[in-house]
Amino acid sequence: MRNVWKSAREKKRRDARFAIRERVAAVESTFSKTKEKNIEEEQQEDELVDPSAAEDFLSMSAADTCHSDFCIVTSDDDRLPDLQEILSKLHKGDRSFFSLSLLAEHYLLLSSPISTHLLLEHLPIERMISIFGESYLQQLTNYLQDQLEAIYIMEYAVLIGRYHVVGALLLGGVSPCQRGLPKVKPQQPYYIQQHGNIERDLQQQQQQQLSHQVLQRFFDFFPLSLSSYIVKRVVDMRRQALRLSQSQPRTYSFCCQLCQQDVPPCYRLEFTPANHLFTSGCSESCCHCSFCEVCFWNDLLLHVDERMGEDIVLCPCCSSQSTTSSHDSHNFPNMLPSLTPQERGKASKQKFDLLPIDSKTLKGLGGKRRKIPELFAPTASWSQAVLPSLGLCQSVRQDKLFTYTENGALHYAKGCLEVGADVNATNDYGQTPLYVAVWYENNALVKLMLDYGANPWICANGYLTLDGLCRSHGNDEIYNIIQRYREHYWQASTPSITDLAVDEFAAQLNNLKLDEPDPITETLIDLQRDHPGAGSYLISDCIQAAISPLLKLWELLPVDQTSAKTAKKKGACSDRSYFCDAEGWLRALLKRRIVEALRYDGIRVNETSITVLPQMRFLNYNHVGSSLAPHVDLCRVDHASGQRSTHSFLLYLTTCDHGGETVLLEDISGKSMLARVKPRTGDLLLFPHDCPHEGNAVQDVPKLLIRGEVILPLKRAID
Repeated sequence: MRNVWKSAREKKRRDARFAIRERVAAVESTFSKTKEKNIEEEQQEDELVDPSAAEDFLSMSAADTCHSDFCIVTSDDDRLPDLQEILSKLHKGDRSFFSLSLLAEHYLLLSSPISTHLLLEHLPIERMISIFGESYLQQLTNYLQDQLEAIYIMEYAVLIGRYHVVGALLLGGVSPCQRGLPKVKPQQPYYIQQHGNIERDLQQQQQQQLSHQVLQRFFDFFPLSLSSYIVKRVVDMRRQALRLSQSQPRTYSFCCQLCQQDVPPCYRLEFTPANHLFTSGCSESCCHCSFCEVCFWNDLLLHVDERMGEDIVLCPCCSSQSTTSSHDSHNFPNMLPSLTPQERGKASKQKFDLLPIDSKTLKGLGGKRRKIPELFAPTASWSQAVLPSLGLCQSVRQDKLFTYTENGALHYAKGCLEVGADVNATNDYGQTPLYVAVWYENNALVKLMLDYGANPWICANGYLTLDGLCRSHGNDEIYNIIQRYREHYWQASTPSITDLAVDEFAAQLNNLKLDEPDPITETLIDLQRDHPGAGSYLISDCIQAAISPLLKLWELLPVDQTSAKTAKKKGACSDRSYFCDAEGWLRALLKRRIVEALRYDGIRVNETSITVLPQMRFLNYNHVGSSLAPHVDLCRVDHASGQRSTHSFLLYLTTCDHGGETVLLEDISGKSMLARVKPRTGDLLLFPHDCPHEGNAVQDVPKLLIRGEVILPLKRAID
């Protein structure tokens, strides 16, 4: 029963996470439509704002003045019970309450400003005095009572020191760009008479667009502790700027030191030092630069990956003159410049060897990770922020290094290498982290791996080299970087007989002339049928000319030892050999033949939407009696597009006259058969992942095939 409950909870969490990401992704399109509509309305207006609007302005609330589309939650609001419960959990620091499901459900409530009068009624006085002292409580009370009309829950969580909740709100897609609404002074209608709403509306539109960009950046491997620190610093700078604007009541706009534009005071920031906490003013060492919030967020998004020092939040006015990109140079702080890449890699490997081998060994050592107090949860630097996410055993650390490299998470990958990792370890496809970085054309990660002693002569499975990868992508810049490191730190490698065989294989694939007859396509399960296997096809003589080089390639691939051990332990099974077509020879060939075959059968195919994924497996059934139980296949995510695969393909490299058939089933029980496909050299079987299927016992050995995934949205042509 508990397992069922856990599964339901996990499904609800996945649905909420999907809804949050969809909402964040939709902000950009909504913003662009709103912007076009506003431009059309401005073109139709002949005048800005009538001076008589000043009297109406006095009767408007601060929410209507600064943000016309916001709604302040008051005591008579229908959502007050929900809000009171949220505030109660916030004051208690109940992080588990702010689940993804709640954040997705109450997004509008959490993204609306809350009246400061309501917050003052529920202020956790005892906790504030015990942790921050009476002086801080008094200053906070004055700030909420005298300077703000309303405030957002994220800002409020920062002010009362609930940083874990701040992180949860960021995960829920609540924008950190929203800021509290200041009290309106009697003199401010003059601003409306002179300037109207143009500057304010422009800032509001830019803030909305920034919300999308900031949240997208925070979602992409950005540590919550670092995100919470950035939000905390922004709230401090807002408070400092509001204090200055309130002390100068006749100031209706200020000139941003970065964009040199007049900006309403309600969007002003004044830089404050990191240790600034409700003091009467900034220290004398502070630069006292003032800038608009749009410029601050733009500067942060532009330079966030380059700031590898002790503090990620720098004054955009002062840092713009001295910031240098660590991506363009080879300077990574905390890297000892006196060490060669090999020495640096050796030191990292020695730290790695001291770690427990796996999580089971780690658990046997005992001890628990100490929890960080909430007040110290925000971290100011990348190195501190990524440390909890690097893993504490060898198996997890290496998986993390590959995952971060694949996703372009520079700081996480650098953190793994700093605390200990094997930079020359390989994955199932024989790829090193350097190979993956070159494949995804990430210059910064390529330099990082080389700086930590990555061997540029290691080949992937099939003896695919970095040189061939650079040639296939036409990336001369990365090739020159690799050559520079080879000349300085590595001896030249003499091509072996195997390397020459691989070059011959590559030449054969690139120069293939498909003078074969048109492919013959047999529909196994019609596309219009109500069945998960609808759209299953057998393409005869798909790539007959490529069989010989593919067999040579298979001979070069190592057999996965895990599958070999499983075969001995559980009985007859296939030996697996992993191959990743990162250079794209085989993928291009398969895609071309699939498109030709389906079009001959009257299926509408859009070539641009078809993708053959590079990760493939050579399956060798070399034992009589080897079979596969009824099952369905899992999908794989394409890194380039982010799309999930839809179909599995089986490319048969040998013929089995007796046994070894792939059977497409009515359901997973295996009682009813829809189609039976006999292995035949050069044939390709294509079927949806959800189609139940099984493999009959092999009698003629070996049964050799290539298994892979395809993104293939199918539509039948209209007659």
